[in-house]
Parts: sequence; structure tokens; C-alpha cells
Amino acid sequence: MGFPGTVSISSRTLIALLAEIAASLHRTGFRDFVLVHGHDGNLPSMMVAAQEIVDTLPETRAVVLNWLAPLSRVYHTIQRSTKGEGHGGEGETSRLLVTHPELVHPERGPVHHLPPEVIRKI
Repeated sequence: MGFPGTVSISSRTLIALLAEIAASLHRTGFRDFVLVHGHDGNLPSMMVAAQEIVDTLPETRAVVLNWLAPLSRVYHTIQRSTKGEGHGGEGETSRLLVTHPELVHPERGPVHHLPPEVIRKI
């Protein structure tokens, strides 16, 4: 990433990090792992990590949850902005308004709220 203050890691590092966290949890009794994906760029590495976890840790199950996939099927029907989606776009902002409204600063730009009946459909 070319933005000041951002940190990037390689795919290899992400895979190793997830596998090592799972191994540590496995030693304390965990056997089922759900890796929750939140950025498309990390999805392939997370899938490799899940497979590595299953291949190297006995009696273990691992899955990558791509929670954005179901949303993408209906997003075009609820999106109000014509500017497209991206970091800080309508989708990310809407999700933060639901989970952490204190992090959203409407005074810094226009706000688009999804009606509650639309949110319930997702």
C-alpha cells in the first residue's frame, strides 16, 4: 500500500501468521477454525492457510468465511451512491454505522443510510 501509515505483509507472512495462531490455539484444545475474510486481496492466502491448518493439525477443521459474497449479490439493489464502492465507501461506512457508529464522522462527507427493512434482507 502506498498510503502513509499503512503496513503491508506478504501473502507468505499472512499464511504463516494464521497457521501459527491456529497451532497455538490447537495446543490449548481448539479444533475448529473459522477464518473471517474482510478484504478480497487476502482471500487466496486465507484459503491456503485454512488448508495448511487442516493438513498439519490433527483432528482439525478450518473454513474461510467470505461474508461479502452473499452481500455482493444484492448490493446493487440497495446501493444509493453512484460513486462505486471502495475503502470508506457506502458499504464500509454502512457496516461501521451498524457496528461502531462512533467511528463514523458524517461531518466529513455525505451519509447514506440503509433502511432497516433492507438491512434485515441481507
